[in-house]
Formats: sequence, structure tokens, C-alpha cells
Amino acid sequence: MKARIIVVIAFSTMTLFGYGPFLFRCLAEDSGGGFVGETVTASESDVSASNAPEGQRQRWRVVNMRSVEGAVNTATAISVTNLGRNDCEVSVDWFRAKIQAADCNTNLIISAGQQRIFCSRLVSNDVFELCDVTCDPELTFNQGYAIVNSNKSKKCRQLAISPRIFYTNSRDSSLLGVSNPKVVNLKGNRGE
Repeated sequence: MKARIIVVIAFSTMTLFGYGPFLFRCLAEDSGGGFVGETVTASESDVSASNAPEGQRQRWRVVNMRSVEGAVNTATAISVTNLGRNDCEVSVDWFRAKIQAADCNTNLIISAGQQRIFCSRLVSNDVFELCDVTCDPELTFNQGYAIVNSNKSKKCRQLAISPRIFYTNSRDSSLLGVSNPKVVNLKGNRGE
């Protein structure tokens, strides 16, 4: 209930300042599902044609990623929590739609029980998201998807994933909205 009240307030504020129709169109086009994140399971044939980095296995696909600078900026942040008992190397491959090669790969080692945030670009106002690792160079004109990978070991398959797309004004000084893209479970991950 609380989330719906915030959404109504956010849309009312955005409409008042003229961003409502543009943002609503962006969220409606969000093939990731808009405001409510859902998890679906993919078969082996649905997995991206890309391969995970050496020694890693694809675990999750974030169905929609958006990272644009313009009249309304967007940035994607993917929180990854290691629910296991061992430290795990985790990477996120960021792809443009219909392109087989990743535009960016971000890597971190996440200690047991810790959470880290992977970002497509740095939002200049720390109020919205504190990124632990950001694409270099930052993605500023991209729409597509992301693949989350981790060590091949079964000890590193227990990851909780929470992606968000932030919509801000052109200076990143005002938050206009947030959407939670769908997450697809790849190859039997039992995290989440």
C-alpha cells in the first residue's frame, strides 16, 4: 500500500512539472514490467548467446536495462546480495538490445552476507543510489538487458538480485520515478 501511495504522489508531482506524459511512456515501454518486479524461469534455450566470463556461470537475466542522459535521465542499478557462506566473484554484463557483445562488464568480489550495487552510470546525486562499481565508460545512450554471473561453484549460486531503473531530471537532482524490471532465473539458481 505504501509503495502505491508513493507512486501516486510521484506521478502527481511529475505531471505538475510536465514530466508525467514522458515518464509514463517510458514506464509503459519498459518491457521489464514497470513498477512491480516479477521473477520468471527460463529454459536453457532462452539464455543469452553471450558466455559468462572465465570461471563464472550465468545466474540471472535482468530483462530490461535503461541508461540514458537527456531531458529525462535514466540509470540502472542492480543490487546483488550474497546469501551464501563463501566470498563470490560476481560480474554484470550490460548489453544493448539485439547486440551480442556486452557494452560493459563490471566485477566485484562479494563477501558472504554482503550486498553490492552495480550501476550502468553514476547518478551524480548520491541520494538515489550509492554504486559500488560503475561501467567505465558510463553507459549514457543504452537500452537493453543485463546478465548477472558468479563463480561456477554451487557455493556461489545463492544470490539475491534487485534491479531498479531510476528516472531523474536532466541534472540528476530530482528523482522522477523508479521501476523494477523483471528478473529471469537462469540455469537453476535457487537464490532470491
